[in-house]
Amino acid sequence: MTCVKCQREIEAESSYCRFCGAPVRSTEAPRRFVRIHRSTIVHVAKIREVQPLTHGDHAVILRDGKVLRVARSRRQALELALGVEL
Repeated sequence: MTCVKCQREIEAESSYCRFCGAPVRSTEAPRRFVRIHRSTIVHVAKIREVQPLTHGDHAVILRDGKVLRVARSRRQALELALGVEL
């Protein structure tokens, strides 16, 4: 298992990283979905673009034109899913 936040390897039965306390996910799991906010999970293939906002915030624009706010705490997970630096 790999930690979402610090990318360290942890035990397979763990729910949280013992190094940073973040939730973990399996490295075998496809990264098709990413949580961008407390109540929002998006399919990576549906993202058209990511726009920077003020004060380090970002917004995701979906293919259908819907605009979703990205929580600052979820930015790193979005960067990993898209393979880009925001």
